[in-house]
Amino acid sequence: MTQKCKKIIIDDVAYEVVPPDGGWGYLVALATTVMYLSTVVPIAGFGIIFKDFFASFGDETRGITLTNSIFNTVSFFMGLVTNILLIKISYRKVALLGSMCHIIGTVGTIFITNLPGSILFIGIFQGMGFGLLQPAALSAFNEYFDKRLQLWISISQTGMVIGYMSMPFFSTWSLSFFGFRGTLLVLMGLSLLTLPVALTLQPVKQHLKMIRIHEDIEMLYANSDDDIIKTKMNKELPENDDNEELKSEKQTICHQIRNSFGLLMDPKYLNLSIGLALCFTADIAFYPIIPLVLAHLNYTNSEIAAMMSVYFGADLLARIGLSLVSVCVVYKSRRLFYAAALLSSIFRIGWLTYDSFWWKTVIMAVLGTLRCFIETLVSLVISEEYPDRFSSAFSLYMVANGSTCLICGAIMNYIKYSTSSDIITCHVLTAAFLISVTSWSVEWCIREKKK
Repeated sequence: MTQKCKKIIIDDVAYEVVPPDGGWGYLVALATTVMYLSTVVPIAGFGIIFKDFFASFGDETRGITLTNSIFNTVSFFMGLVTNILLIKISYRKVALLGSMCHIIGTVGTIFITNLPGSILFIGIFQGMGFGLLQPAALSAFNEYFDKRLQLWISISQTGMVIGYMSMPFFSTWSLSFFGFRGTLLVLMGLSLLTLPVALTLQPVKQHLKMIRIHEDIEMLYANSDDDIIKTKMNKELPENDDNEELKSEKQTICHQIRNSFGLLMDPKYLNLSIGLALCFTADIAFYPIIPLVLAHLNYTNSEIAAMMSVYFGADLLARIGLSLVSVCVVYKSRRLFYAAALLSSIFRIGWLTYDSFWWKTVIMAVLGTLRCFIETLVSLVISEEYPDRFSSAFSLYMVANGSTCLICGAIMNYIKYSTSSDIITCHVLTAAFLISVTSWSVEWCIREKKK
């Protein structure tokens, strides 16, 4: 992993400024987990909570699907706004804006009486809130950790999956105990947790560590690399933007914004972000289809529930295992993601081509394990490739993800309408994995030839 460190010279003594890799960073890791539990995890119980509400005026399937789709679309395309905001203001302020939007959404949800109200407060306001909170929290995460980034991202993701698995049971219990409006009050209480989450994201410059290094001072002074910060004034760390590398004071915000959007002109970044987006879309769009495929193959509800439990259980165990491995092993995130995408495409084809309960159950365990690597490694891959431009790289990736979701959704709807086959729809999602694997393979081959 690229080390996020800067060299400075103070009174002719050289120091290396490094992320804390702990300390306040542990609270940032906890805050990121709480952010997920307060914003996207409740979506796992959305269908249970709102089913009767939407059924009361006609079509629960349309209401649930439309609201969820708008939430995802708004949150992804907020990446354009977040990219600019993270350059102009700190990630804590961006997170506070996101918290306010999400809280407005959950408060408004308590009073909704129709589908337009659901779209406004859940789809738009809560989508905006999550679209601001996620890149802000992950930008802080990336600033606070270097060598332990893989470990703590894995731990945070494990907490999120536990929340996902618990939410359907919690939603059912809450509805029976508090009723519909009472459950919405509980969700508002969860949303209020995003305020302390945002306040926890302190600027990393308050917690950076200075380590004295023994290097030739004259050579460091002569070095023209921007990473060398020269000062003889005092021992205070130089001021810098919370989300960008230490830059010259002469660099304007407009130039920084143009520079961030310049990533869209980088073929390597486009290949990386589109590949990640295709794989992520292929993953999140797959598991809602699994029960439909199994039902059409005449499996019982109990058998379907057992397979889904194996799928999510394997995902959870894999995330715990990845956290433990990250303690002592540093791995190449992009290579591991690539392997998971390739294996996912192979095992999905195998899952679809042979019909047996035990065969499908075993393959579901494998696919659940691979799902861990697809979802956990996205931010790590971006951090590995663009450690000093993470905020912009991740924000623009969100836009690529939103575009991919819309395009793939339209293709899937057309194929389902034309063929009436969920199996062919699954093969389309598998093709998304193969496109990513192929494009990354071509990139690496070209890079090897240039060496």
